[in-house]
Amino acid sequence: MGSELCVGDNLNGSTPEQCASRRGGLIDTSSEDSSFIGLPIDKANLTSDRVWARIMKPLQPYKVAGTVDLDLKHNLRLQNLTVAVITEGQNHNAGHLGLGPNSTVLAGLISQGAIHDKGFGLNAGSQSYDKPRPGSLVLGGYDKANVIGAFREYPMNRSSDDRNCPLQLNVVRLVLRRPGQDDVDLSPKGVIVPSCIEPYDNLFRMLPYVLDDFRQNTDWSNDTVVPNDLYVVEPGLLYPSNVGFDGSLVFSLEDGWDVEVPNEELQHPLRGLDADGQMQLRNNTTEVNIFAEPALLDKAVLGKAFLSQVYLAVDYSKGMFMLAPLLPNAQGSDLVPFSPDSASCSSGKAGINKGLLIGLIVAVCLVAILLLLWVAIYLTNRGRVPPRIARVVHRATGGGPEIILLRPNGCNCG
Repeated sequence: MGSELCVGDNLNGSTPEQCASRRGGLIDTSSEDSSFIGLPIDKANLTSDRVWARIMKPLQPYKVAGTVDLDLKHNLRLQNLTVAVITEGQNHNAGHLGLGPNSTVLAGLISQGAIHDKGFGLNAGSQSYDKPRPGSLVLGGYDKANVIGAFREYPMNRSSDDRNCPLQLNVVRLVLRRPGQDDVDLSPKGVIVPSCIEPYDNLFRMLPYVLDDFRQNTDWSNDTVVPNDLYVVEPGLLYPSNVGFDGSLVFSLEDGWDVEVPNEELQHPLRGLDADGQMQLRNNTTEVNIFAEPALLDKAVLGKAFLSQVYLAVDYSKGMFMLAPLLPNAQGSDLVPFSPDSASCSSGKAGINKGLLIGLIVAVCLVAILLLLWVAIYLTNRGRVPPRIARVVHRATGGGPEIILLRPNGCNCG
């Protein structure tokens, strides 16, 4: 996110501090302290997501591209990492570490032999107000210690011209469940709701008829609003705290698996930013983690509240993603690569099967599990700007993630 986003008309009613905080930090690519090396857009070879290109119109998804060296722990450096810098628009909240099939980060780690397999495993942790817990991101494999039972596999080829959705689930039934009351079907019987897993999204995004049914069955009204002294970029459904919300949501998937998202993952006191960009709570208002407006492009969105209950593993070589029940408070790690080729060394080499994995163990509390690239650089170096890294001019407030890199050990089978 470029520093241009938080000046003049781009502030869009926020203070500069709120603007920088909502985006997790800004970089100034023109600063003399910056080692960012610019590239012409047509030479950067960065693939633009067509959905974001559509949402950003008439603006471009990004106008600045370049390279940096990304220094990680244990003397691991990704050299000439290509990055895009967003410098205009409002339809984005924060930069993130791209982990898609064209990820420059994954490609760089593979080319340097740091990981063997293109993919990742994600324990999204929990952003619950009452029961927060840390999560973890493993590059090149997954953490078996976080998984209960067997994985269920789903194809990554269910995109359409309108909505690129590689991590799509088909929800065959969605139920609102509340203590002492009958279950309420929020989706019509026999109607399949295509739903995209979006790991960086805090909120569920519902199709219009589902959103309307939820509102009607939970006594929602538009009388409860965000107070003027609080900045909330994308508010969920708001209720007076004396009304609140005491239910859970049960998602029945196409393969017969039910995933229940409990109440503690669905509601919390209203969160927002004060004029100084600091996170604040309003205990007189309950926010439910369902976006207050209908989902775009006819696809529902399953965000981090859904992922608080399941472990996600993405294996690009197979074109599959996998889900399994999540063990919430696993002790230790058991890192497993995706391919058998990286599970053992060739004849005559000694080592263990985890030699080609990097694990990022991330403490998650009110921050996105997919780490903001520049905040990750800032925190990893404890405020020191490393050589050839673009200077961070603002940092996200409200605390940050602890990052531990599990350096490859044993033999290098790559």
